[in-house]
Amino acid sequence: MSALYRISKTVGSAFLSVLISTFCVSTSAVCDESHEHQHQHQHQHEDGHEHDHSDKASRQHSAHEHGAANLNLVLEGKTLQMEILLPAVDVCGFAHPPRTSQEKLRESEAVAMLKNSEKMFPLEKSAGCSALSVEVSNSRSEGHKGEDGHEHGDEHSEHSEYRAVYQFHCSDPEALAQINVSLFTHFPSVSKIRTNAVITGRQRALTHTKGQNSIAIAQ
Repeated sequence: MSALYRISKTVGSAFLSVLISTFCVSTSAVCDESHEHQHQHQHQHEDGHEHDHSDKASRQHSAHEHGAANLNLVLEGKTLQMEILLPAVDVCGFAHPPRTSQEKLRESEAVAMLKNSEKMFPLEKSAGCSALSVEVSNSRSEGHKGEDGHEHGDEHSEHSEYRAVYQFHCSDPEALAQINVSLFTHFPSVSKIRTNAVITGRQRALTHTKGQNSIAIAQ
């Protein structure tokens, strides 16, 4: 639920309410727990500003298994929203900040691939799906200052990950027989995809391995 909550948070409160209403009918305890978790992490400091740490904290612990990607997917009405979380080492071959021109190029090419929604998700043309937005970010540590006054960031980059969020509008979502995912093709070091999906109100948890490149809509 927490991963799917993060997706809806990107779109806004309207999309979140759809997710909450989908789950609360049969899993009210889980919904209540997720709301409590959110409020526990959102607090007001002495300066009068609120700071929400729940999204950042949850991302830091979500994709630490090298070779394993997490895919969160919601199809509701004509809106298709997907989030990919995968270790940085599986994206560009290293987890630390790029140090050489070659590493910078590899990272740039990998990010460009993640941003290419048509290649990442070659959806059926009959469904008329078009990408409304794509966001790619990296949770790599920004570094912190130790007692010596110097920043120490690389030691915390071992578990850095990429997060890519895609939002599509599909003019005819009923024409979607399956959702094609090209992670294995473009990022060959990924050997497993863990998928949490909400498709037309039904929650599903799936695990795909190499050679399984699609998610059936009706099952």
